[in-house]
Amino acid sequence: MNTAPDITDWRSRRWPLILLALAMGSVLGFGLREQLGRTRAAEQPMSESSNADDPAVDESAFQTDVATSTVPPLHEDLAAKSRRVVATTSASVVRIDVERDAGQWSDSAYAGEAHYELPTTEQGTAVVISADGYLLTNLHLIQAARRITATHERFAGDVAEIIGVDKATDLAVLRLNQTDLSPIAWSERSAHVGEFVWALGYPFGFQRSASFGIISAIHEKPPRKLGMPFGCLQT
Repeated sequence: MNTAPDITDWRSRRWPLILLALAMGSVLGFGLREQLGRTRAAEQPMSESSNADDPAVDESAFQTDVATSTVPPLHEDLAAKSRRVVATTSASVVRIDVERDAGQWSDSAYAGEAHYELPTTEQGTAVVISADGYLLTNLHLIQAARRITATHERFAGDVAEIIGVDKATDLAVLRLNQTDLSPIAWSERSAHVGEFVWALGYPFGFQRSASFGIISAIHEKPPRKLGMPFGCLQT
């Protein structure tokens, strides 16, 4: 079993802000929020005349030429944004493969789960956080690992070293012998309910996938039954 130092103070304690999709089924979620603006055409008010035959009423004033509208349908605008998000962030997404000896048990009460026997092989996701090979992933994914390898669009099967872990936030930092990687871009602004969120990753060993949703709630203090001592974003 690998051991690693605590990373509570590693590059500031901003883990709760970047936990979202990492903590949800080992699917990558990292600063991929973008608020979708919609332009709506103003509706011209219409009034009823007490006299339907009144010649002073100009019916052409109530007609609009919808064919000249430049407002794209919502699904077209959203599809374009989704393609842009995936294209912009894919280079920062890494697949993680874990090998363990049989009979290993979890050492983390992640999200209130009881201790359980760990599988001998497991797959998940990490995100590039620096160009010189540092990755961020979930602690529950790599705990008790005998061997950890990373696969990226530029390399396959590179061995990853555990640099540090933080049990309180279920996060771990890994390092690869790689340079010139593409770190994810962080957003400094606060999240808001209703904003769109994209998650990219390799859930359950599948090929790279992308999913989409909204921030449905912001929990600064989640219910105790969830077993999370930190804030989180609900999607």
